[in-house]
Amino acid sequence: MLALMGWAGCFTAQAQSLAYLVDGEGKTLKVFLPGQEIFLFQTDRSLEGDTLASLNFSGILREVGPDALVLTDYKLTEKFYVGDALLPFHQETFVYGPDMTRRVPIESIGAIGLPSRGAKVGQTMKMLGAAAFVLAPLVSLNLNDLDEFNTQTYINWASFGALVGLSGLGLEMFAKNKLYVLREGHYTPDAEVPFKQLEGTLEIR
Repeated sequence: MLALMGWAGCFTAQAQSLAYLVDGEGKTLKVFLPGQEIFLFQTDRSLEGDTLASLNFSGILREVGPDALVLTDYKLTEKFYVGDALLPFHQETFVYGPDMTRRVPIESIGAIGLPSRGAKVGQTMKMLGAAAFVLAPLVSLNLNDLDEFNTQTYINWASFGALVGLSGLGLEMFAKNKLYVLREGHYTPDAEVPFKQLEGTLEIR
């Protein structure tokens, strides 16, 4: 009996729905699994007059349902626009921890963003470069005599920081994240997270 229950549990786990991002030619671009990072952009909804609101999510995919994606440990950015304006007139950001979840209906998702590994590496390199640049004057001091400053050490550290930081910036700009537009909307991702826009569809299987 216990073996039968275990087999049934295994079958249930295997039968869990998955989300597939598919391009215009039917090629599977990405299979979203629980625990992965994901960017979701909801289609604009109309408010009073010609005011539009967009909801942008970045977080961890917790569950794939038949009609919704469930996120946890996520950041929500609300943007409000007037008409066809490219820039929002108001924006608010809220951060929720791993103890909070958010159900995002499939029909409301207008675009999905795929983080680029190259862009992430570039961001890390920028931070390392900035850290080296900030530490350069500190490591150039003689701890036994603070009036003594090692110019060559400073130049080495500052040059290293500049080289790594600029290389990271170039990598981040070249290896953009990809934004797959599922339906029309008002998608203007944050400037610090650039996206290359493409077309795609989301299928739940």
